[in-house]
Amino acid sequence: MRMTTSSTQAPQSHSRTEGAPAPSDPFPTRPILLLGGLLVLLLIALITWGLISERRAVEQMNPQTRAAVFQETWKSFQLLCREGVDSALTSRCRDQARFLSDFPECQADCRQQLDGFYRPSR
Repeated sequence: MRMTTSSTQAPQSHSRTEGAPAPSDPFPTRPILLLGGLLVLLLIALITWGLISERRAVEQMNPQTRAAVFQETWKSFQLLCREGVDSALTSRCRDQARFLSDFPECQADCRQQLDGFYRPSR
């Protein structure tokens, strides 16, 4: 006697076999994105803290010392950072311009000259 299988039997799905792991999270990048976002926020906070602490240090300087530091930095900026400055000096000029903008001694003419390298968000 021969046994035949019924053709009405529904085919079994091969999408998941017995003992196979469950499908992974449909959004596996979510934890990575969250961690990346937190790292970006931490970086922004550290940069902001650094900029604020530098400004605070300038404000707390003895007025004579602050004036002397400003004058030396200003002279250096004027010598090195002219229009069309070599690209190797651009980063240095940007840093000096940002630093000079923290000084109360840097008035309208000073700020106008810094404008090509740094525009403070005050």
